Amino acid sequence: MTVHKRRLLLQPIMRLAGGMLAVIVCLCCAATVSAQSTPQIVISPRYESPRSQAPLQLDVFVRWNDQKVLEGRVRLDFYVDQTKVYTWVSRDVALSASEVTLSAMTPEVLLESDASILNVKAFFEGEKQTYEIPDEINVQYWTDSKRILTLGVVIPDRSSVSSADFETEQSDRMAWATRLTLDEFMPDRTQHSSQLSSRVMRFDPSRMPSLSLELVAFDLLIIPSDGLQGLLPPQLNAIAEWCEAGGAVCAVGTRAVSPASQEFLKRLLGSRPEAPLVRFEKDGKIVPLTEQPLPWKLTSPGVGRALVTFGVVNLSDSRWQIDFLRLWRLRHHQIDSVMTTKTWKFPGLTAEEAYREAYRQHRTYGYNPYQPTGMPAVSAFPLAPEPNRELAQVNSWLIPEKIDALPLKTVVILLSACLLAIGPVDYFLLGWLKRRRWTWVIFPSVALAFSFLAILLARAHLTSTDIRRELVLADVAADGRCVRATHCEQLFSASQKIMTDEMKNAFVLLYDDRQDYDLGRNIPSTTGAVVPLYVGQSPRSYQWQRLCRQWSAQNSRRTTMGESTELPVLPIAWDRLHSLTTATEAERAQGLREICNQVPNSAALLCTATHAVKALGQSTADDPEVEERNARLISILEKVLEISQERTRGLFGIVSQISPNCAGSFEDLALQDATDPGQMLYLHAVEDEDGNCIVYRRLIRTDEL
Repeated sequence: MTVHKRRLLLQPIMRLAGGMLAVIVCLCCAATVSAQSTPQIVISPRYESPRSQAPLQLDVFVRWNDQKVLEGRVRLDFYVDQTKVYTWVSRDVALSASEVTLSAMTPEVLLESDASILNVKAFFEGEKQTYEIPDEINVQYWTDSKRILTLGVVIPDRSSVSSADFETEQSDRMAWATRLTLDEFMPDRTQHSSQLSSRVMRFDPSRMPSLSLELVAFDLLIIPSDGLQGLLPPQLNAIAEWCEAGGAVCAVGTRAVSPASQEFLKRLLGSRPEAPLVRFEKDGKIVPLTEQPLPWKLTSPGVGRALVTFGVVNLSDSRWQIDFLRLWRLRHHQIDSVMTTKTWKFPGLTAEEAYREAYRQHRTYGYNPYQPTGMPAVSAFPLAPEPNRELAQVNSWLIPEKIDALPLKTVVILLSACLLAIGPVDYFLLGWLKRRRWTWVIFPSVALAFSFLAILLARAHLTSTDIRRELVLADVAADGRCVRATHCEQLFSASQKIMTDEMKNAFVLLYDDRQDYDLGRNIPSTTGAVVPLYVGQSPRSYQWQRLCRQWSAQNSRRTTMGESTELPVLPIAWDRLHSLTTATEAERAQGLREICNQVPNSAALLCTATHAVKALGQSTADDPEVEERNARLISILEKVLEISQERTRGLFGIVSQISPNCAGSFEDLALQDATDPGQMLYLHAVEDEDGNCIVYRRLIRTDEL
């Protein structure tokens, strides 16, 4: 075979090999470019350990390595055991060989058992392409039966030694903070260690949020002198607002050098320019103007608790331990029990209550109440959240009176006319016309016509506009300022649609008032193909979208902190309430009527540990409508009182109040310890023309006046 013929034979083979090599090179290059051009998304909890029964706060890191500009937004889909529950979408971002950090805050998630998993699927929605992150991300969150309390300590990262503000025998740099957790005061840690535990988290001042709603991740904050110096004015204002809204803060006032930190401490202590309580030396040390028997002072700013120290504190001092238990809001009788007998007192359940509670825990958490002999009936989850039965009564009160079904008479007439049209009329008329075969057209036409008529009658009866009704719980400070507002809204939509609301400096979620023991406690309602959608930077500025079904009640909770401009200031003499703390029962009734008369068409209630006094404001008219409105106001006051006094079982058998968590369980709305004779709760209800009601709440601790 000649050389020329060999070349002719090898030429196709070489061309094929070259083509295959080119294809391989192109595929490798495409894979490399694709890998480099895919955005990277990393999700991590904003705080080291999440707080149980509280919103989920995440940091979302987005990285784009290509020089080409990438514009779009991040979408996170939250799944619990493969069931989608929430969706969060970020604001629009633009990246070019750079990275950005986004913050996300979504409602609490119900994990029924340790086997339940919270997964997040991440997407980047660009203008021309949607990038899907292939791997699902597992997010740490606690099961609903556990109580995880978080204690935040604000200390600069450069501080490597134990705080000099507290005396302790232990050498560990964070041992002094561990001694301040609620676990340290548990007489028997092994008995409830699987259901209740505390987490101590250390934070550099630069990492503290500047919005009070973002502090719902904490049960209690400790701010040593080093941390106080590093906090900026917006951060100090956020902590003060959170404390006034029901939080708990322990602040050290030995080195408050900056004017912002001094104003912060004055705010916690209730010191005002017209009535100063403290002064500051040149080195920033706080000095009380009146003699104090202890180097600290326990106060109640707003509806929260604050403990401000004036010097070095010995953690072994029993007086300090008692006041710190009060900072944790332990019940009055529990403090005495812990300090004297080193035990906790839990009220017993009746046989019926024990059975119902065991059955509820069995259906909710998978616990079998029919255990072998010797195991207590309800020992599995003694501190788990319980259904808020009072909440169902509030929701029933929110149902507008004009939401009613068609009258039975109208339904009977419409149905009778339809039967006549498709029965005798159709049969005899078409028979007389000898057109019985038209029945195949007349019958469905008549049915459709009457269906359309029924829809028109229903819309005319129910109106064609959305109906909203709202109950607002406004917690006020001693001077009448609103420090926290909880808006409970019930919406009836005239048609099925996607509803969008603009939110700013507020956190909102859907909740369900399910009360059956086989369904568990109150949880956010996320049933359906369309789950709630949060678009933007929640809770600062975002859009809240959810599916509204036609004429189906949808309940939502919206929480704001800080002085509210939405609510009118109640024009009463708030200082007059303090004089009623030492008055007799008759004097309290008379004083309450005088205070209530300052706001016509309103109702008030004053509750102490022994009795409750009710009063009605002056009415502009004496007619049945006024009497009906007064009855409604008294009814809602009684329901709000039940919410404000949480039942003395479970966790609330230990504490009377928890820090705000903006959750669907409404546990954080409990204020008063009904077993403490030193507490008094004032409620004042006002109703507007649309039937919405505002209930102002003021908690007064007589031992601190």
